Amino acid sequence: MSNPLHGRDLTNDGQENADVLIEAYQGMDQRAGKIHGWVRLPKYDTDIASVYYNPKTKDVHIGIAGSKTAHDWYHHNTQIVTGQSAGKELVDSVRKYLMKISEDFPNHNLEVTSHSLSGNVMKDVILDASPAETKLLDNIDELLFINPGSSPLADESSISEIMKDPRAHFYLNKSDLISQVFNQHLSCYLFEVFTIFANSKTE
Repeated sequence: MSNPLHGRDLTNDGQENADVLIEAYQGMDQRAGKIHGWVRLPKYDTDIASVYYNPKTKDVHIGIAGSKTAHDWYHHNTQIVTGQSAGKELVDSVRKYLMKISEDFPNHNLEVTSHSLSGNVMKDVILDASPAETKLLDNIDELLFINPGSSPLADESSISEIMKDPRAHFYLNKSDLISQVFNQHLSCYLFEVFTIFANSKTE
Protein backbone atom coordinates (compact mmCIF):
# COMPACT_ATOMS: atom_id res chain seq x y z
CA MET A 1 0.00 0.00 0.00
CA SER A 2 2.96 2.35 0.49
CA ASN A 3 4.01 1.87 -3.14
CA PRO A 4 2.90 4.89 -5.24
CA LEU A 5 2.46 2.51 -8.18
CA HIS A 6 -0.12 0.43 -6.30
CA GLY A 7 -2.96 -0.43 -8.66
CA ARG A 8 -6.50 0.86 -8.53
CA ASP A 9 -9.76 -0.96 -9.06
CA LEU A 10 -11.64 -0.52 -12.31
CA THR A 11 -14.01 2.43 -12.30
CA ASN A 12 -17.65 1.72 -13.06
CA ASP A 13 -17.17 3.12 -16.56
CA GLY A 14 -14.11 0.96 -17.07
CA GLN A 15 -15.96 -2.17 -15.95
CA GLU A 16 -18.86 -1.45 -18.29
CA ASN A 17 -16.49 -1.05 -21.24
CA ALA A 18 -14.76 -4.28 -20.21
CA ASP A 19 -18.17 -5.96 -20.45
CA VAL A 20 -18.40 -4.81 -24.08
CA LEU A 21 -15.02 -6.45 -24.66
CA ILE A 22 -16.31 -9.69 -23.11
CA GLU A 23 -19.17 -9.69 -25.62
CA ALA A 24 -16.66 -9.28 -28.47
CA TYR A 25 -15.07 -12.58 -27.38
CA GLN A 26 -18.41 -14.35 -27.83
CA GLY A 27 -19.61 -15.72 -31.14
CA MET A 28 -21.70 -13.22 -33.07
CA ASP A 29 -24.86 -15.29 -32.48
CA GLN A 30 -24.17 -15.47 -28.73
CA ARG A 31 -23.71 -11.78 -27.93
CA ALA A 32 -26.21 -10.06 -25.66
CA GLY A 33 -28.71 -7.76 -27.31
CA LYS A 34 -28.44 -5.33 -24.40
CA ILE A 35 -26.00 -4.65 -21.57
CA HIS A 36 -26.22 -1.81 -19.05
CA GLY A 37 -29.16 -0.45 -21.05
CA TRP A 38 -26.89 -0.19 -24.09
CA VAL A 39 -28.19 -1.64 -27.36
CA ARG A 40 -26.02 -3.88 -29.50
CA LEU A 41 -25.64 -2.75 -33.12
CA PRO A 42 -25.36 -6.04 -35.10
CA LYS A 43 -24.53 -4.08 -38.26
CA TYR A 44 -21.02 -3.60 -36.86
CA ASP A 45 -20.47 -7.15 -35.61
CA THR A 46 -17.32 -8.91 -36.77
CA ASP A 47 -15.59 -12.03 -35.49
CA ILE A 48 -13.50 -9.90 -33.14
CA ALA A 49 -15.53 -6.74 -32.57
CA SER A 50 -18.87 -5.66 -31.21
CA VAL A 51 -20.53 -2.26 -30.77
CA TYR A 52 -23.07 -1.10 -28.19
CA TYR A 53 -24.96 2.19 -28.26
CA ASN A 54 -26.15 4.08 -25.19
CA PRO A 55 -29.42 5.77 -26.26
CA LYS A 56 -29.40 8.07 -23.20
CA THR A 57 -25.94 9.58 -23.64
CA LYS A 58 -25.49 8.74 -27.34
CA ASP A 59 -22.12 7.16 -26.49
CA VAL A 60 -20.76 4.43 -28.77
CA HIS A 61 -18.83 1.63 -27.04
CA ILE A 62 -16.61 -0.59 -29.20
CA GLY A 63 -14.97 -3.77 -27.94
CA ILE A 64 -12.20 -5.47 -29.93
CA ALA A 65 -11.12 -8.93 -28.78
CA GLY A 66 -7.57 -10.23 -28.68
CA SER A 67 -6.32 -13.62 -29.87
CA LYS A 68 -9.15 -16.01 -30.78
CA THR A 69 -7.66 -18.33 -33.38
CA ALA A 70 -4.53 -20.40 -33.96
CA HIS A 71 -3.66 -17.95 -36.77
CA ASP A 72 -3.64 -15.12 -34.24
CA TRP A 73 -1.15 -17.00 -32.12
CA TYR A 74 1.32 -18.23 -34.71
CA HIS A 75 1.10 -15.25 -37.09
CA HIS A 76 0.19 -12.03 -35.30
CA ASN A 77 1.61 -12.76 -31.86
CA THR A 78 4.86 -14.02 -33.36
CA GLN A 79 5.22 -10.73 -35.23
CA ILE A 80 4.66 -8.81 -32.00
CA VAL A 81 7.48 -10.77 -30.34
CA THR A 82 9.92 -9.97 -33.14
CA GLY A 83 8.73 -6.55 -34.28
CA GLN A 84 6.35 -5.03 -31.67
CA SER A 85 3.55 -5.03 -34.27
CA ALA A 86 0.89 -7.49 -35.41
CA GLY A 87 0.30 -8.30 -39.07
CA LYS A 88 -0.30 -5.24 -41.24
CA GLU A 89 -3.43 -6.75 -42.77
CA LEU A 90 -5.09 -6.98 -39.36
CA VAL A 91 -4.05 -3.44 -38.41
CA ASP A 92 -5.39 -2.08 -41.72
CA SER A 93 -8.65 -4.00 -41.30
CA VAL A 94 -9.27 -2.68 -37.78
CA ARG A 95 -8.37 0.86 -38.86
CA LYS A 96 -10.85 0.69 -41.74
CA TYR A 97 -13.51 -0.68 -39.38
CA LEU A 98 -13.05 2.15 -36.88
CA MET A 99 -13.00 4.78 -39.62
CA LYS A 100 -16.38 3.50 -40.83
CA ILE A 101 -17.86 3.80 -37.34
CA SER A 102 -16.34 7.26 -36.98
CA GLU A 103 -17.96 8.31 -40.25
CA ASP A 104 -21.33 6.94 -39.14
CA PHE A 105 -21.22 8.63 -35.71
CA PRO A 106 -19.45 11.98 -36.32
CA ASN A 107 -20.91 13.82 -33.33
CA HIS A 108 -20.89 11.03 -30.75
CA ASN A 109 -18.58 10.03 -27.95
CA LEU A 110 -16.64 6.97 -29.15
CA GLU A 111 -14.85 4.65 -26.72
CA VAL A 112 -12.73 1.72 -27.92
CA THR A 113 -11.69 -1.07 -25.54
CA SER A 114 -8.95 -3.48 -26.64
CA HIS A 115 -7.19 -6.42 -25.02
CA SER A 116 -3.92 -8.28 -25.53
CA LEU A 117 -3.37 -8.68 -29.29
CA SER A 118 -5.96 -6.03 -30.16
CA GLY A 119 -4.26 -3.59 -27.78
CA ASN A 120 -1.09 -3.87 -29.82
CA VAL A 121 -3.15 -3.54 -32.99
CA MET A 122 -4.82 -0.37 -31.71
CA LYS A 123 -1.39 1.13 -31.06
CA ASP A 124 -0.52 0.79 -34.74
CA VAL A 125 -4.00 1.73 -35.93
CA ILE A 126 -3.43 5.15 -34.38
CA LEU A 127 0.31 5.65 -34.87
CA ASP A 128 0.60 4.41 -38.47
CA ALA A 129 -2.47 6.20 -39.83
CA SER A 130 -2.15 8.62 -42.71
CA PRO A 131 -3.18 12.27 -42.15
CA ALA A 132 -6.55 11.63 -43.81
CA GLU A 133 -7.12 8.51 -41.70
CA THR A 134 -6.02 10.34 -38.55
CA LYS A 135 -8.64 13.01 -39.20
CA LEU A 136 -11.37 10.37 -38.87
CA LEU A 137 -9.70 8.46 -36.04
CA ASP A 138 -9.46 11.68 -34.04
CA ASN A 139 -13.21 11.29 -33.55
CA ILE A 140 -12.41 8.52 -31.06
CA ASP A 141 -12.61 10.05 -27.58
CA GLU A 142 -11.18 7.26 -25.43
CA LEU A 143 -8.77 4.40 -26.06
CA LEU A 144 -8.86 1.78 -23.32
CA PHE A 145 -6.02 -0.75 -23.35
CA ILE A 146 -6.39 -3.86 -21.17
CA ASN A 147 -3.09 -5.75 -20.87
CA PRO A 148 -1.96 -4.84 -24.43
CA GLY A 149 0.49 -7.19 -26.10
CA SER A 150 4.15 -6.21 -26.18
CA SER A 151 7.65 -7.64 -26.52
CA PRO A 152 10.86 -6.83 -24.63
CA LEU A 153 12.83 -8.07 -27.66
CA ALA A 154 11.67 -5.39 -30.11
CA ASP A 155 11.89 -1.61 -30.46
CA GLU A 156 9.77 0.01 -27.75
CA SER A 157 9.47 3.53 -29.20
CA SER A 158 5.91 2.94 -30.45
CA ILE A 159 4.84 2.01 -26.92
CA SER A 160 6.28 5.22 -25.53
CA GLU A 161 4.49 7.17 -28.25
CA ILE A 162 1.01 5.69 -27.76
CA MET A 163 1.29 6.18 -24.00
CA LYS A 164 1.57 9.92 -24.63
CA ASP A 165 -1.83 10.01 -26.37
CA PRO A 166 -4.18 11.85 -23.96
CA ARG A 167 -7.05 9.57 -24.98
CA ALA A 168 -5.22 6.43 -23.91
CA HIS A 169 -6.03 4.72 -20.60
CA PHE A 170 -4.17 1.61 -19.50
CA TYR A 171 -5.48 -1.22 -17.36
CA LEU A 172 -2.40 -3.29 -16.57
CA ASN A 173 -1.98 -6.34 -14.40
CA LYS A 174 1.58 -6.49 -13.04
CA SER A 175 1.55 -10.30 -13.22
CA ASP A 176 0.61 -10.32 -16.92
CA LEU A 177 3.76 -11.05 -18.95
CA ILE A 178 2.48 -9.85 -22.31
CA SER A 179 1.98 -6.27 -21.11
CA GLN A 180 5.19 -5.95 -19.09
CA VAL A 181 6.80 -3.50 -21.52
CA PHE A 182 3.81 -1.18 -21.08
CA ASN A 183 4.11 -1.63 -17.32
CA GLN A 184 7.78 -0.70 -17.41
CA HIS A 185 7.15 2.42 -19.46
CA LEU A 186 4.29 3.43 -17.19
CA SER A 187 6.51 2.93 -14.15
CA CYS A 188 9.23 5.10 -15.69
CA TYR A 189 6.71 7.79 -16.55
CA LEU A 190 5.21 7.78 -13.07
CA PHE A 191 8.64 7.81 -11.47
CA GLU A 192 9.47 10.90 -13.50
CA VAL A 193 6.20 12.54 -12.46
CA PHE A 194 6.76 11.72 -8.79
CA THR A 195 10.32 13.04 -8.97
CA ILE A 196 9.15 16.32 -10.51
CA PHE A 197 6.45 16.61 -7.86
CA ALA A 198 8.96 15.95 -5.07
CA ASN A 199 11.31 18.58 -6.43
CA SER A 200 8.55 21.14 -6.69
CA LYS A 201 7.71 20.65 -3.02
CA THR A 202 11.23 21.74 -2.02
CA GLU A 203 11.31 24.89 -4.13
